[in-house]
Amino acid sequence: MAASEVAEDSAAPAGGVHEAARRLEGIGRERWLWIVVLAMPWSWFLLRDRFPVMDLVNIGLPLLVAIGIIAIVGFWVFRPNRLAVIAAVSWVCFGMVAIVLPWRPVDRPAPALEIDVASINVNGVWFERQSVALQLFERNPDVIVTVETNKAAHDAVARLLPHSLLSSGQAAPGFVSKGLPRVGVYSLHNIEPLDPPPDMPIDFPGMRVRIDHPDAPFILYALHLPRQWPRVAGSGYEVSFSLQRQIVESLADSIAAEELPVVVAGDLNLHDRSWGYRRLTAELDDAMKGNWLGPTSQKQSLLWRSLFLRIDHLLVDKDWCSSGGDRFGATATDHLGIEARVGPCEI
Repeated sequence: MAASEVAEDSAAPAGGVHEAARRLEGIGRERWLWIVVLAMPWSWFLLRDRFPVMDLVNIGLPLLVAIGIIAIVGFWVFRPNRLAVIAAVSWVCFGMVAIVLPWRPVDRPAPALEIDVASINVNGVWFERQSVALQLFERNPDVIVTVETNKAAHDAVARLLPHSLLSSGQAAPGFVSKGLPRVGVYSLHNIEPLDPPPDMPIDFPGMRVRIDHPDAPFILYALHLPRQWPRVAGSGYEVSFSLQRQIVESLADSIAAEELPVVVAGDLNLHDRSWGYRRLTAELDDAMKGNWLGPTSQKQSLLWRSLFLRIDHLLVDKDWCSSGGDRFGATATDHLGIEARVGPCEI
């Protein structure tokens, strides 16, 4: 056998070994890539509160999860493999844990003394104010908080309960707005207006009042916090992410300093995936968790609805109990109303 033939025969196996090694290396890299894709969404729990801009990610999380799942499934269609299936399952599980699980009911004792509190953003609707008032009347709450309340809507709701108060709606520095949206408070018992919390970075976006319930007086924060957005765009009720964090931090400090039990109600523009929601619920309990929850923002835009934003809240002092958290619809407004029974756990 010629020497050249022997050399060719020995080179062939060597070339095959190198090719196999390259394939194994490629498979190893692809496997690590899929492991990264699989674990990627779960890193949100580590990063969600680190930077103010993460609240933009928190807002868009349902869309980001959907895009991730579609991309993985699309890759699997053209190149089926087991790791792609596992990654898709991981993203679906993450979406359930991060988006849906916060809506689950929490088992809490019912209050010994029930105070029925309802809140709704009436969206400034004067032309159907009687419908909104009627729907609230049918629920027969002891305390009502309305947001974006014009004078006509205030007059309609004020007929339902003997005591009422409407915020001044003064223009507020720190965000762009034609004026601070007005907040109304209506109660079966006397309403005593109190000074707004000190050291707020903007004018107080709502009212701080004392509800003189004869057996369980409490401090009510009736609020409409400005929306968070990357920049103030010109005409909306908006603040930057960092400024909203300052607002919430100041609000949480004020709540912690109160001597009477505290109830917070209104359109907080804080969805339940946000840092702000977690900061406030470190001081208070979410009274709406007596039942399964869901979004309260009901704008007509399909894109907006796909964000699943629960931004209307009813929070109560940790020494109080709650039951019967419920959402209810109202005509001519793009928010669902919320209602729960709250009060002291023992008398």
